[in-house]
Amino acid sequence: MGLLIFYLLMAYLLMYTTYLFVFALAGRLSGASVPTVRGQSKNALIVIPAYKEDQVILSSVHKALAHNYAGGNVHILVIADHLKPGTVNALQNLPITVCCPNFVKSSKIKSLQHALRYVHDSDYDFVLLLDADNVMADGVLDKVNEAMAAGCEVAQLHRTAKNSQTSLAVLDGANEVICNHIFRRGARAMGFSSALIGSGIAFTTSYYKHIIPLVPDSMVEDKGMESQMLKDKVKIHFLEGVYIFDEKVSEAANFIRQRTRWVLGMLVGVQKYLMMMPLAIKTRNKDLLHKCFQGMLLPKSLLVIVLMLCIGASGFISLQSFIVSLSAAALFMVTMLISLPKIYYHAKLSRVILGLPGVIVMMALALVKALDVKENFIHTRHSYTEPKESPKV
Repeated sequence: MGLLIFYLLMAYLLMYTTYLFVFALAGRLSGASVPTVRGQSKNALIVIPAYKEDQVILSSVHKALAHNYAGGNVHILVIADHLKPGTVNALQNLPITVCCPNFVKSSKIKSLQHALRYVHDSDYDFVLLLDADNVMADGVLDKVNEAMAAGCEVAQLHRTAKNSQTSLAVLDGANEVICNHIFRRGARAMGFSSALIGSGIAFTTSYYKHIIPLVPDSMVEDKGMESQMLKDKVKIHFLEGVYIFDEKVSEAANFIRQRTRWVLGMLVGVQKYLMMMPLAIKTRNKDLLHKCFQGMLLPKSLLVIVLMLCIGASGFISLQSFIVSLSAAALFMVTMLISLPKIYYHAKLSRVILGLPGVIVMMALALVKALDVKENFIHTRHSYTEPKESPKV
């Protein structure tokens, strides 16, 4: 029985690494083109939920107010959840809308649902959802306007790191680069919807108002949002090169908190994806079926742990199993190299490699914490306010 389980695990690892390789290769060979139409004027609403984000929210709002948008009018809505009174007062003195929910137990989706009363179809043509630490690169709203004018209902923008002051931040940024390449650029190249990230998401206002009430309350609201979009058979586009600067985790304690939330979301999601699979098959919904399959995949850091354990164990079982496990590990490494841009093949690559052992340990700790966590909302704290120079988009 033990050998059977081991061989099933080997088959899973080989399938998983092959899947990653195929999507990474597709992303390398083909782009994620999005139709655009210029010259149409559309009004935009930027929605920023901010839970205890006093250190970054004012800086982010000032940068958003300074953003140059030629396509129409833009307004900012900040959802000030448990911000300090001084921060709220400072926000209310700006030309934005501030709403202050008072939840006993907070969550991002609760904040978004609470603030729906301020979102009106007659005033805004599209909504851009940002996190409190996010900063838009030059030209973002104009590019979103062009995509929405061409008929896009939902688009994931290109999140990228705004800080690299520690090895952990560099590694976290590299992870997002890899995920963008495989699960967004690669997915679109293969004909599937892009995966969502959690912020930097653009919606038509009508679809935003439709979907937000349907998203269940959870610590990984983007997964529930994504599942509902795919049930609705709405294609999620990826606006590659339309950059949103996002703070990367730079401290170990914060990294463990964030990954605990991700692992817990994955554990909860497996059951939900299994339950959705019959619906995906019955309705021939290839995007939903793909998401159900993707939901069964381990986080990449945990995959590394399992691969290492299998390589070690297979040496005591058979030569064939050792070759298979080694092949899966080699395929995984090739996939990671394919997914990283050239900038990481210089000084940054050494920092990424040197940081891997520590990240693997922290992911193991996150897994242990996720199995025993009692909270239903785990917040990732942000403090970095100065992005690097914005690229043109």
